[in-house]
Amino acid sequence: MCTWFYADSHSLSYFISKAQQLPLTDEMMRKLGKNMAMSGNIRPTDTAAVLAPNKQGNMAVFPMVWGFTHEATPKPIINCRIETADQKAL
Repeated sequence: MCTWFYADSHSLSYFISKAQQLPLTDEMMRKLGKNMAMSGNIRPTDTAAVLAPNKQGNMAVFPMVWGFTHEATPKPIINCRIETADQKAL
């Protein structure tokens, strides 16, 4: 996984705005204590607007934390290759 990606606030403004207005976003902001800007450089543990199927199977926008985690460590897993993931120390 790459450590970050760029979310252009102009071209993605519709999705970012929709995600920022969700009650889940407010709850995440309170629990995580992070800004929910969802644009610019998105790094592991930042929140991003993500398109995914909802419970009914329809495409919807959700706020999600970017990155992979593992129960063995509180830190995000960065630059892990599937070919060697089982050989690396956490």
